[in-house]
Amino acid sequence: MWRLMIVFTLCLLIAACSPTGATPANEAVQPQQVEAVDSATADMAAQLNLDLEAIQVIKVEDAEWSDSCLGLGGPAESCALVIVPGYRITLEADGVQYVYRTDESGSTLRLEQIAE
Repeated sequence: MWRLMIVFTLCLLIAACSPTGATPANEAVQPQQVEAVDSATADMAAQLNLDLEAIQVIKVEDAEWSDSCLGLGGPAESCALVIVPGYRITLEADGVQYVYRTDESGSTLRLEQIAE
């Protein structure tokens, strides 16, 4: 019985130490992330005039943004000061990575950066 307790405790420790909030490259996107990832991918495809198949999901991280502009508002914008749960999504096409910020549904998204 006590061996079972040790195994259970070790499993809990391993789970607690493993990274959370990120989807490594080539790992399936979680069901709750699909809408946001689809929205970011569609935006990128439209902006770059690419087929969706040319875009690879590199990483999806859970995030909380500091305002309704997802922390990327400009000086002429009025952004509501509310915590917005969402995702930081890294996509890649033609060797260039694009980082998007989205809300949970993907209805609000912003391009954060382009990293070559």
